[in-house]
Amino acid sequence: LVFTKNTTEAINLGLRGLLKSGDHVITTSMEHNSVIRPIRSLTENGISYTLVKADPKGAIDCREIEKVIQKNTKLIIVTAASNVTGTKMPLDELGKIAKDKGILFMVDGAQGAGNMNLDVEKLNIDIEEFGIENFNNECRKSVRENESAFTDLTHKMGQFIDVKNPYITYDNNY
Repeated sequence: LVFTKNTTEAINLGLRGLLKSGDHVITTSMEHNSVIRPIRSLTENGISYTLVKADPKGAIDCREIEKVIQKNTKLIIVTAASNVTGTKMPLDELGKIAKDKGILFMVDGAQGAGNMNLDVEKLNIDIEEFGIENFNNECRKSVRENESAFTDLTHKMGQFIDVKNPYITYDNNY
């Protein structure tokens, strides 16, 4: 469990911390720029990637993911749901493919956190990123109401997280 200031930072930390020269990554055409840009920049460090295209409705065919797996594929990274179309990705099937092939599975949960069940164990997700800003108002209200417990937990972990940081917008509606 790692706390970062936002989802983009978490994605970069995950990608740059995991991938080494010679590794291959699989991603999709439905990804946010916070995924695509760092992957493209990592090609300068010897990382290769395959971009699997979605159908016109934004759906991903898991068979297409399987077809592009290489012996050096280290990571499959997908969004939980598209911020453009709202299409939910088949995380259960993708997680099973990754697990069966011994490939790490990373999910950009920014658009799904608080709206989808993103059970990392059930979905075989190795790394999931999301920010508190991605949760709906009820989830944020719960965090805010339990702020002292949340702060106590982060202190016990040896880290300090200020849940009232500038990356989270609070208003009087919750």
